[in-house]
Amino acid sequence: MDRVSGAMSLLSRNGLMAHPASIARAPDGWLYVADGGASTGVLKIDPVTGAQALIASGFIESIVIDDLGNAFVIQDDAAFVRSRRHIYRFDLVTGSRTRLSTLDLHEPGRIAIDGQGNLVVADNQHEEVGPAATIFRVNSATEAVTLVSTDPQFMVIFDLAVAADGTIFVADHQSLISCAPPGGTNSCPGAIFKVSPSTGGATLLSSGNHFFDLRGLEIYRGPDTTTPTKRSSWGRVKAMYR
Repeated sequence: MDRVSGAMSLLSRNGLMAHPASIARAPDGWLYVADGGASTGVLKIDPVTGAQALIASGFIESIVIDDLGNAFVIQDDAAFVRSRRHIYRFDLVTGSRTRLSTLDLHEPGRIAIDGQGNLVVADNQHEEVGPAATIFRVNSATEAVTLVSTDPQFMVIFDLAVAADGTIFVADHQSLISCAPPGGTNSCPGAIFKVSPSTGGATLLSSGNHFFDLRGLEIYRGPDTTTPTKRSSWGRVKAMYR
């Protein structure tokens, strides 16, 4: 997708990929997709040809890769309702996984990495904290878990991203009910929150307008601007700038 014009060109479709839930780019340019379709697991995709290869099987819901090529996934250990999800280190070559911490996740959103290599993850129904959406920080070296935020403004966190200064940006669904088409009775307004990494306080940054069933968030750090870019999709991709 062209970040200026919004024009898109097809890279890869169908094949092993049926229900992509998360995508990450490795330092060498290869793409890794957590897919929940028939080929449930992680797909490795050639960034030039779009060729797909299944490198790991399992109910993997999210994948993130840092600038050094360290990868982490959230895996559903049973794939049943109310089952437990856990964070694993993920080998991009072999697809092998090593569980990272004892943190139990119940309804996790996406996972992100901050500038210190810590993992930041949201859980929308964490039993030990309460029914509210919760953000945790996990030290990837010591595996220590820190509660970051349980701000009452959160409803359903789908994605988050961490800026260079540690500030956390959150894409929140803002609805616990079924969605209807835009303008319908039960439409799903989305919101972007800015969260302090030290206090956990959340500030509403943007909401309404084009945000319908907000599903994704990414910070763009390009050569000509340091302004975060928001990306939301419901069968389409839109770009909004702060």
